[in-house]
Amino acid sequence: MPKQTFFNLPAEKRQRLLDAAQVEFRTYSFSEASISHIIERANISRGSFYQYFEDKADLYAYYGQMMKKDYGAKLVKILQANQGDYFASFRSYIDLIVDEVFQGDDALFYAKMMEARSFEVFHKFHQKKAPRLEDERDARFIYRFVDKSKLNLSDFEDFKMLNNLVVGGIFHTIMQGLVMKQAQGKADLERLKQNYKRMLDLLQYGAGKTEGKC
Repeated sequence: MPKQTFFNLPAEKRQRLLDAAQVEFRTYSFSEASISHIIERANISRGSFYQYFEDKADLYAYYGQMMKKDYGAKLVKILQANQGDYFASFRSYIDLIVDEVFQGDDALFYAKMMEARSFEVFHKFHQKKAPRLEDERDARFIYRFVDKSKLNLSDFEDFKMLNNLVVGGIFHTIMQGLVMKQAQGKADLERLKQNYKRMLDLLQYGAGKTEGKC
């Protein structure tokens, strides 16, 4: 993650550097991306870059974290629009996520990430950040906007387990689509969405049959 010197920069200069990184990471895979290109676009020196970030991987991971934060804000808006209905919100959220990943402004970024398996960089930084603590923080953030009366859960621990399955299903869906796109040239977006919603149905309504009592 960025050094404190990055956060001490004026907002305009921080944004200029992030905009330069966005252009580079949308154009090239992680291994192909060039710090030289980024600092040239941002109009900063190489020495300044290393005062702000450890290396290219540090900036790449931070860019991914900023995208994650943006998606989190969009999820909150969907939850609020659905009066806190957790399952209804994620049925809408998967439509937004799939469309943005495969057809949005960052579609090339995701394609390049898959092409070069650059998601391993995110995984490395995720491990450094104590993923269990991060998962719990994310779950608590979402929990604030959820109508608990619509869920058959005992406590937050139950919700955290449910949320791990639901959010994990999104990552699985996206990775499945990226693999499909790489192998076949395109991904069936409607199929991805419907498969995910079917998983939500199973979680919401259950997969087991209740035996009748005599």
